[in-house]
Amino acid sequence: MSTTQKRLILVLAIAVLLVATGIWLSTETNSVPILARRLPVADGYMYLDLRPVRVVLSAKGASLSAIQREAEYDAFVKQTGFEFERDLDQAAIAIHGFEPTKNEKGAVEQQRRYSEFFAGKFDTEKITAWLLAHSESTEKFAGHDIYSMPFEGRKVRVVVLGNATIAVSNTTDPAPIHAMVESADKSQFSLEGPPLLKENMQYVPFGSAVWLLGSFLSPDKKTPILPLPGGVDLALPQGTVTVASVGISTQNAGSIEFKLQAITRSEQDARALTDTVGTFLNIFRSASANVGGSDPDVKKFFDTVQVTQEGAHTVFVAQAPLGFLKKAISGPVQTNPPAQTTLPKPDTKSKNVVEEKK
Repeated sequence: MSTTQKRLILVLAIAVLLVATGIWLSTETNSVPILARRLPVADGYMYLDLRPVRVVLSAKGASLSAIQREAEYDAFVKQTGFEFERDLDQAAIAIHGFEPTKNEKGAVEQQRRYSEFFAGKFDTEKITAWLLAHSESTEKFAGHDIYSMPFEGRKVRVVVLGNATIAVSNTTDPAPIHAMVESADKSQFSLEGPPLLKENMQYVPFGSAVWLLGSFLSPDKKTPILPLPGGVDLALPQGTVTVASVGISTQNAGSIEFKLQAITRSEQDARALTDTVGTFLNIFRSASANVGGSDPDVKKFFDTVQVTQEGAHTVFVAQAPLGFLKKAISGPVQTNPPAQTTLPKPDTKSKNVVEEKK
């Protein structure tokens, strides 16, 4: 083989390597995570990746702390060997619309439905045995067993997809779980993912450990909303897409950054929404000051809150010190506004005000 031929082969090999690397990078870092790409079409999506969190904790000689187990969860852990805080690596959740469901008192109410992928360390034999013991029926679909179990007045479908992934859905229609099974058998390179994710993934900050993306409607399917803690729904302009994320702060060392983006259709809509959020934030700060008192971590959190308009986007950013997070999780500090407070739909013709339910 001549020197020229060897060089040509080397160049071709390098070219193939570069193309393969580019494909890998596009699928792993610059687009929708593979697990989320396998989700069915829905109103919104949530993604959690605990792998980098565990790496950071491991470097510090720590681990995710175990939660206090209720009797039912404790029995599940003992029978399956699976503990969420120890064995779960990723979760990808599709958030569907509302469905009428009977509550504990027998009254019919509107409840959202969810379809979920869980990836981690599973003992397939133990999980399958647990599902067989608790299911009321089994469906064979595309070579997989889908187990149906009653839970809180509705049917939950579960399927084990190999040693590392489980799919769950509580929709009345079996179509979502069927779509999840089919997508699990496809190559990652042939998966495009739901259109809503593809079009808006660019707005999720790189490196976010948790993010939520969606366009959510009220139970009557007429008004776009953003559900907030304390039973508060923030009405949004038509066509708004919400992107929320949690990640390590690049501004304050040792803090976690919360970022919420409302992507509207126009600068006018974004301006009206920014005014509404600013008004709500003032109420939120007042309520937190009354409950949290002079707590330095609570004060530090609210001192970092910023609400700005960036073109057709309304952006809410806050830096949470670790002390605030520990108190928020343990429960001594309540920062939610009064539950009866509601926010009106942003009015592009006049300034928004905050009203209370009569």
